[in-house]
Amino acid sequence: MHDVTPKYPLPGAAGRRLTLNPVYEYGTERTAKNALGYRLGRTMAEWACRSLMGLGQTWHLELGGPDPALADAFKNPAAKLPDLWGLHEAEKMYWLIEAKGGKVGVGALRTGWALLAAGSRILSSYAHRRVLVGASWQPQEASS
Repeated sequence: MHDVTPKYPLPGAAGRRLTLNPVYEYGTERTAKNALGYRLGRTMAEWACRSLMGLGQTWHLELGGPDPALADAFKNPAAKLPDLWGLHEAEKMYWLIEAKGGKVGVGALRTGWALLAAGSRILSSYAHRRVLVGASWQPQEASS
């Protein structure tokens, strides 16, 4: 974490930025960086959904999803689906969650939204919400 002065300060912002260790950023192989991106996205999705929005436990969607009758569709390894699902107890509504982490730009977020849409088609008989969380460790240009 580094202290920063934001270009566009937001109310409640802590004034700190998460940055990678230079050895990790410049001396690490691509697969290790991809693993860090996955863990960063998953951690931020868990934080946002549970701490900020009151969702309870989340589970990997590939384990079968919320309805055993739909498990085969969610367990299909060829299907491009979101990462997680959960049941928001206060709303009594399922949530589908896609986490993107690493160097996340508009393209990655579009891909994430497409994954959520695919999961929604399977879960269409249930009221549900879709949540897309993107956590990037590098500054992103508005047009990326």
